[in-house]
Amino acid sequence: MASPKVTVLMSVYNGEKYLREAIDSILNQTFEDYEFLIIDDGSTDGTAAILGSYHDLRMKVVRNEENMGLTKSLNKGLTIAKGGYIARMDADDISLPERLQKQVEYLEVHPEIGVVGTWADYTDEHGVSRGAWRFPTEPALVGWWIILGGFCLAHPSVMMRFDVIKRLGFYDPEAIYAQDCELWTRANSVTRLANIPEVLLRYRYQEKSIRARHSQEQWQAVVNSMRPVIMRLIGSDVP
Repeated sequence: MASPKVTVLMSVYNGEKYLREAIDSILNQTFEDYEFLIIDDGSTDGTAAILGSYHDLRMKVVRNEENMGLTKSLNKGLTIAKGGYIARMDADDISLPERLQKQVEYLEVHPEIGVVGTWADYTDEHGVSRGAWRFPTEPALVGWWIILGGFCLAHPSVMMRFDVIKRLGFYDPEAIYAQDCELWTRANSVTRLANIPEVLLRYRYQEKSIRARHSQEQWQAVVNSMRPVIMRLIGSDVP
């Protein structure tokens, strides 16, 4: 059996509230040559029951016996993934129907790009739009934003070439927060990164999510990932 073109990789921990919406948004994609790999990171709510209610052959569910955290769960998924492209997805977001199709088409036409994200609609807990994140799209500008510590890629919107992320050694297992920013910093030295100038993801902000509860830790992690890059640029230490 031929390997799928894309692996959609999701990790979920106690995500029953929005999980079905997230799953359905992937199963209803216009692009069909993919596997949907979901890591249940030791959930104790109704997550397992929701996952068990699906019988789509494209879905593969792997359960951690105990909570490992996002970074380690994603790395576990990457060791199992069969797709040439890795599409990230979070358990509380919604991918618009043409997301995978447009990202695959973009990467096929732009072999020099190793990571491509999209613009995102920023929504509240009720799915009400609070505006769009229109990130830089040109690779040169995205690269400079990364060097300067700018947030310019929505992690759950990203599609990556597997050979690039494998070359980088996957996510840094020590990066508990902002593991995506740390990865982009390293990726920026071996490939080019870009964004498709179109909203293809609805990114949900939850007050009780890790995004909100650990915002200070996340920003500190971003600073830590940028420090060695800036040190190389200016040739001296950075406090």
